[in-house]
Amino acid sequence: MKLPLLSGRQVLAALTRLGFTEVHRKGSHVKMKHADGRVIVFPFHDEIDRYT
Repeated sequence: MKLPLLSGRQVLAALTRLGFTEVHRKGSHVKMKHADGRVIVFPFHDEIDRYT
């Protein structure tokens, strides 16, 4: 099964629904943090690689 291609906007919305909040954005990268301490940084592009 192939993973779907998602845009940065879709990833941002999905992580927000999971309880992450945006803490920093510089250039094309977004840093999000969860209340339990997890941190995710991802590129905010039109298409994000399936395996990112």
